[in-house]
Amino acid sequence: MSTWFLPPPAVPALESSCLCVKAILYENGRVQVDCDDGSMLILHRQPTYCTHFSRNGQRLRQLVRFATHDALPKIQFAMSFRNWASDSPIFDNRFVSAQITYSTFVKLTHTRWAPVSQAASFIQHGDDASISIQSLDGNVTITLSSNKQFVLVICPLLIPQASTAWCKLESSDHEKSIVKRSYLYTKLEQCFHITSVPCRWQYPVYLLLNSLDTANDLPHDNIRSWSLANGEVVTELPSFSTADTETTSSSSVWEEDELINVTTTSEQHGVNNFPECSSSVVAFWTPSATFRRLDHSQAAVVSIVDDNSSLFVSTAVETVEHIFHSADPESSKTYILSCLPERYKDVTTVISYPIASVVNQALALICHQPRSAVDSCVHSSSSLLKQRELAADVTQPFIVEEATVVGVGKFTLYRDDRLYAIYEDRSVLQMVLNQELCRFTDPMGHMTIITIRNPDSAHRHMQVALEFIQWCRTPVAERVASEENRMLREVDVQNELNKINNFLTLFS
Repeated sequence: MSTWFLPPPAVPALESSCLCVKAILYENGRVQVDCDDGSMLILHRQPTYCTHFSRNGQRLRQLVRFATHDALPKIQFAMSFRNWASDSPIFDNRFVSAQITYSTFVKLTHTRWAPVSQAASFIQHGDDASISIQSLDGNVTITLSSNKQFVLVICPLLIPQASTAWCKLESSDHEKSIVKRSYLYTKLEQCFHITSVPCRWQYPVYLLLNSLDTANDLPHDNIRSWSLANGEVVTELPSFSTADTETTSSSSVWEEDELINVTTTSEQHGVNNFPECSSSVVAFWTPSATFRRLDHSQAAVVSIVDDNSSLFVSTAVETVEHIFHSADPESSKTYILSCLPERYKDVTTVISYPIASVVNQALALICHQPRSAVDSCVHSSSSLLKQRELAADVTQPFIVEEATVVGVGKFTLYRDDRLYAIYEDRSVLQMVLNQELCRFTDPMGHMTIITIRNPDSAHRHMQVALEFIQWCRTPVAERVASEENRMLREVDVQNELNKINNFLTLFS
């Protein structure tokens, strides 16, 4: 599979009896890996700690260096996913094979790039319409995808702890020997969206876009950080963060896994179910697609594995742009969020996937908020609610309609077009009439973001809620007439049943 969408292929797959079905990366560096057997691993923001949940829900807190055998493949996958999607790499010596390491006598901390006038000599075009550029020292290669949506970075990463060694070099006359320090490196692969390129890689990406006359597509706000030396640009290489190895209190590191509940049902692996955490979700991976939330914007980008296409989902303009792997800009499609097709089918191939469900997952990623933000929103909304209640007229109560249906639940419609429904099965539905997204909490307490058009497993709850809204919008006179007709029908049915019972008693 393509390196654009999945973690680097150098990372081996998990054991055959345990397959990864979801990986979530949080803004603070925390990674969660879910497996198909119901087990789960959390690599905390301090990657020296991890928490492993077995398939039967047993929790084991442990240090990464002393991790159990069944947790090692999941730790390796979590580290690879974080390094691939984040600009703050982490490392462990046990997960690097000798085939992807090399040593040098020079400590690499920076790399040099050619000036704009000479950049064409270092740019190469690939067979798949991609374009790449190499640094002057040849240590870093940056590739821009054919659809100009993703940037792949391959650079050296200094291996910590065992990164230096003294090597004895024999001279040509075999009489003198020289002792030098050798540094051990491994290959680091990172993938970023074109709008979220880190500062250190913005200049080479600018050179690539400049060769295509589309340099304005890159928001190079940090251009002042590019240091010029003899017309060349020097950028800093990523390094292993020393803060990740600092000793912290285990209670502060493990406090966030208290809210995790591991179940063995398949619903646990739904990508809409984001666990509550003090940090927001920035990316998550599934075998069929990779989702990223873009910085400082109400948008997300989705990489589809089946056809190497991308979905750019924006809630600000309520559109979905389907960008294919081809470099032809006319091949892209634009949809409206409210008019999405259920499935996308390619007329030339047999590729087909549920595009509406994928967009629904991207919307859930955009709308996800950390626990602290949710709590603050609750407090602010409650205070605003009190202010509105005090300012509201006594003759116009804040609650417009409220009804309790026996065997179904309690429904409340507010004047600001909010609906709050509590069902008999302990599930809760919160929705706003003029918005597409709704918040649904199942009987087990798992909160998901659903849409009115595609409520997934909550379609029965949504149908009842929509019927209540339709009843609320009906004029009072029509409600009274409809209720009278219903009561008359019930009387007629009861009379017919009585006649049948009297007729049957004559022959009993």
